[in-house]
Amino acid sequence: MALGLVASGLVNLFFVFQQLILQRELENLNSRLSQIQIPQMETVVRSMVVDLAAYGQKQPAIFSVLQKYGVNILPPPPSPAPEK
Repeated sequence: MALGLVASGLVNLFFVFQQLILQRELENLNSRLSQIQIPQMETVVRSMVVDLAAYGQKQPAIFSVLQKYGVNILPPPPSPAPEK
């Protein structure tokens, strides 16, 4: 009985320390994210969208996914039929 109580206490102590560590990491992450300015983020996101659109031109499989999320690009031209 006493051994179970000690084991339970140790497990609870472990979880408390894990929570403290995760809280510190979350606060650190939040402070780093708050330092990123909105125009910077907007520029990065726009650049990613342009790159995805260029990739979508080359890869027809991703074209429908891009359209689903509102990235409007022209469909890739159909590949020419092989000559016989």
